[in-house]
Amino acid sequence: MKLPILNGENYAEWLELLELTLGCMNLDLAINEEKPEDLTDESTLDQRDYYAKWQRSNNMSLRLIKANMSRTIRRSIPDKPTAREYLDAIKEQYVNTDSSTVSTLIAKLGAIKYSESKDSNHIMALKELFQSQLKQSQVEHQLGREVEIQSHLWHPNILRLYGYFYDWV
Repeated sequence: MKLPILNGENYAEWLELLELTLGCMNLDLAINEEKPEDLTDESTLDQRDYYAKWQRSNNMSLRLIKANMSRTIRRSIPDKPTAREYLDAIKEQYVNTDSSTVSTLIAKLGAIKYSESKDSNHIMALKELFQSQLKQSQVEHQLGREVEIQSHLWHPNILRLYGYFYDWV
């Protein structure tokens, strides 16, 4: 069984296979159970063993999750100390997108490339967005509105939008 890379279009399938993979590897403790209390001098041997098992599960789960995500998506998810919290942050990106977070999501869905024009010494920025991720996140309409607003802005401290294009893939 091969775990697919989370790419913006396959969240439900990716999550299902991730949970199955972690279960088969006996690493699902950290996503199914809360983090145990920190150890003290009075902690029993059973508590110490459970804590070590949970820590290993958490560390390996986080590594597996992050290794099976596209770099763009991985950069858009804030780091979390536990695998469970990290999965919740991923879920929030795909399930609970509302209008107040759409702009932030659009900013996180792509990569910005900078260049300097040799003729005019102007700095240029190119924002690359992936149609599949925009559709999955249901933010296409909002992006259109942002393009419309940005194209009418004229201020020395705000990037000027000179145009846009899209490729059919």
